[in-house]
Amino acid sequence: MFKSFKNKLISLVAIATVLVGIIITIDDIIEVSCSRFINCENTQSVAQYTKDLFSNPNQAKLKVEILPDTSFKVGETMQMRFTSEKRGQLLVFDINSEGALTLIMPNQYYEEAFKLKAKQELIIPEKHWGFDLPAQEPFGEGSLLTILVEDDIDLKSILPVPFAEMNAEMVKPILQHLHDQLNNEVMLNGVLRPRKWAGVFSDYEINNQ
Repeated sequence: MFKSFKNKLISLVAIATVLVGIIITIDDIIEVSCSRFINCENTQSVAQYTKDLFSNPNQAKLKVEILPDTSFKVGETMQMRFTSEKRGQLLVFDINSEGALTLIMPNQYYEEAFKLKAKQELIIPEKHWGFDLPAQEPFGEGSLLTILVEDDIDLKSILPVPFAEMNAEMVKPILQHLHDQLNNEVMLNGVLRPRKWAGVFSDYEINNQ
């Protein structure tokens, strides 16, 4: 949906996940994920796979609304409205009709600013922010995946590799890795517990009429 916008995205500062002294590459993630977690020959669509993977109890009561509507012509711009009962940091991904994955937030303009306060509304992007989200081909149905992470962690640390866009062949292993990181137990304030997060999907359509 956001091909022109992705050219403005930063690839999340040159980071690479390091595990036991070995730099993890995309190929490593695909190999491990296909052998241990998912069937990479599964014909299930990327969108449905992602919805199955990230559907969890939304205890934060995170809500995401696409504005001004959920149907767009090419060139029209959209905004997103977020509310939640819990505070947290936002990760937002776009999955277009061909299954390509684009990282919408964080981005190079407001890398540290996407923090949602409890019971307060956040609209992204505001008109004065210097960027917008124009609808682009391919036509068809797409979906936004919004993840609210309640814990104060570096979101870059739970992404497997820096990227702005991934084609459909790469998406399932990348999202599986992210899901595993979100579900890892972490030591916070001297207590070992799972990370607190919520995932919400918002569907849209790009049409040529």
